[in-house]
Amino acid sequence: MKFIGNEAFIIPKHLYENTDILKNPYNLKPVGTGPFVFKEWKKGSHITLERNPSYFKKGKPYLDKIIIKVVPDASSRMIAFEAKEIDYLYYVMLPSSEVSRFKNRPGFVVSSKGHEDGPSILLMTLNLRKAPFNNLKVRQAIAHAVDTQYIEEKADYGLGKPAIGPIASVTKWAFNPRITRYEFNPKKAEQLLDEAGYRKGPDGIRFKASLTADRGNFIAAKATEIVRDFLGKVGIQVELKLVDRATMVDAVYVRWDFDMQIHGFGTGPDPAIGVARLYVSSNIKPVAFANAFRIQQQGGRRAVRAGRAGADGQAAGRLLLQGPAGSDQGAPVHLAFRIRPPIRMERRVQGVHDWCARAYISLGDDVWW
Repeated sequence: MKFIGNEAFIIPKHLYENTDILKNPYNLKPVGTGPFVFKEWKKGSHITLERNPSYFKKGKPYLDKIIIKVVPDASSRMIAFEAKEIDYLYYVMLPSSEVSRFKNRPGFVVSSKGHEDGPSILLMTLNLRKAPFNNLKVRQAIAHAVDTQYIEEKADYGLGKPAIGPIASVTKWAFNPRITRYEFNPKKAEQLLDEAGYRKGPDGIRFKASLTADRGNFIAAKATEIVRDFLGKVGIQVELKLVDRATMVDAVYVRWDFDMQIHGFGTGPDPAIGVARLYVSSNIKPVAFANAFRIQQQGGRRAVRAGRAGADGQAAGRLLLQGPAGSDQGAPVHLAFRIRPPIRMERRVQGVHDWCARAYISLGDDVWW
């Protein structure tokens, strides 16, 4: 039921039956039963939704139309918001640096309510197919070389808190406080790199690697710069690859052509679904936001099976994190930088629910302007 209420979207049988779902033309002109109907998509400009005249709730929705603007640049989005050209922003589109500026201003609403089903988490993942990341000590060294508290303060402006693993502490039934932690210790990082056979050369460099992120994701992009500097101090020279989202998905998740990646993931209400997808070996496939990192997590596989078999949530959660998340006796294959609830900003928009999951992204039939 957690999956149905959060991610399982119903599609019209008469339009999808006996078709290739991934190539169905209605993916680009969706049909549903909600308060609004799809009108047009002008690529690079906007998507227009119009009031559904056949909506099952009489007299609703209140709005005649919603225009979703495409504004890739974060600074441009905030200028348009302040100039009343945009009325609503939710957290993916909202730079953390702007929250304090708008929080106490008259006429603006800044809220973190409406996504209690599971916060987002920022992870740095490593490609275990490649040397040197297939080396246990190198991964441990990287974990020790990065100060996650500093990243939270500088990339997310203190809006969240450092994470110790892939499951947020607010998901209490599945959270494991005993997960192995790698404290910030650059000297330990250098020792491990020496032991792994990656000693500094005459130029002070041990090895070179790339770090990929979606440049439209402000927190991820800022975190890559900080990580580059931390790793550089222990002799790892990092090349940043800040690309658009489509290029990032293709390189990391489809072609597996990357060294390291930083990206934010929604954890969802049930880690056996929202988190395990990144860890179970059965999900190593060239699909967006699957296990592109070649992680082998035994507990994750058992948790998924337990969830499918109807096991209670606490049992599935314990299975998922019965030991440190990752592989090779707890070697880190990711760094969890921050957890925070999504934040939304609005002006002139009324009736936005904050009592249910995903309300921050769903402008429903009660919204009016």
